[in-house]
Parts: sequence; structure tokens; C-alpha cells
Amino acid sequence: MTQAPLEYGDKKKPTQAEKELKALIDKFKQLQNDRYEADYNVGKIWTRIEVKRTLDLADELFAMWRKLRKEKVAEYHLMSMFGARH
Repeated sequence: MTQAPLEYGDKKKPTQAEKELKALIDKFKQLQNDRYEADYNVGKIWTRIEVKRTLDLADELFAMWRKLRKEKVAEYHLMSMFGARH
């Protein structure tokens, strides 16, 4: 999700859906960083607060995606992750 470019209809005046998708992508990056840290930093001891924050972030992302998934910009972005162009 983070590697596919987000294409705006108008970069100077993004729609609400475009803004929300950008926020979702940014939060997804954080979730990916947490996953990477958990998988590869074997010396890290996760606190209960860190784990809860990460799980809450995942829940938030699922809720955001449920809200955005029917928007054209979200559909285009999803398909662009697989190489499609519109």
C-alpha cells in the first residue's frame, strides 16, 4: 500500500476521500514499521502499552478502509498496487 503512488485529481485541492486515504497510508506505514520491528528486532521487549497502541492502530485502519473502500480514489489506489493504471 505504501509503495503505490497516491494519485490526486487535483494536488492543490484534494478531496476529502483523498485526504483520508493519505492518512490511511501514513498510518499503514507505522503499522508496517511496528510489524518489521516485531519480526526482526529480537532484542526488543514490547510493553503492554506499545502492543495495545499497535493493535488499536490496526483496528483503526480496518475501520478507515471499510469507510473508504468504495471510493474511486481508493479503488484506483488498490489496483495501482498490482500495476494497474487508470
